Amino acid sequence: WSFRKEERGAKVFSKTTPGCEHNSMLGVARIDNVTPWALAEVARGLPTFDPQFEKGETVAELVEGVQVRHTKYKRIFPTASRDFCMVGQCLWKKDGSALIVGQSVEHAQCPPVSGSVRARLLIGGWQFLPVWDAHNVDNPVPVATDVRYMCQVDVGGSIPTRITNEVSLKQPLAIADLRDKALTPEIIAEMAEYYTRAAADA
Repeated sequence: WSFRKEERGAKVFSKTTPGCEHNSMLGVARIDNVTPWALAEVARGLPTFDPQFEKGETVAELVEGVQVRHTKYKRIFPTASRDFCMVGQCLWKKDGSALIVGQSVEHAQCPPVSGSVRARLLIGGWQFLPVWDAHNVDNPVPVATDVRYMCQVDVGGSIPTRITNEVSLKQPLAIADLRDKALTPEIIAEMAEYYTRAAADA
């Protein structure tokens, strides 16, 4: 991974993949006073905080917790709007961490949309790792979360690769959006309580 920049508290890295013209992007940050489960809970709805987001819906549930979703984003002149058909899953782990993984798929209930270009998430996901209190090992609630967000996107159409890779530099800043726009005191408190209950049941 090659370091590209640091912005809004997130470090951004990129990586080239042999045989693929689209860079993989990685964002890394530590968010204090928030648990991994709280961040994962709000990350599932994060696209709605994107000003370009137009609409999204679940079109199928393959098995419990594994959903096929369709999302559409507004056009940015002079380009057409983009839409995605993706399968995704959120995993809550016993060690206090959480994962969200996703990838574009083809699905009969998610056909191409007239007037939009079908973009592809080649691979994407969030990793939320708990940071425990080294001075209070009996504290069942993490004091911070190490967050990693990785994605590799083919936006489709005829946009030059150089421009799409420049736009890709902004994608890992979803970590900052997660911290600044999506979290509420209620969610933070509720998910912290889950850790306390899990510790009591262990």
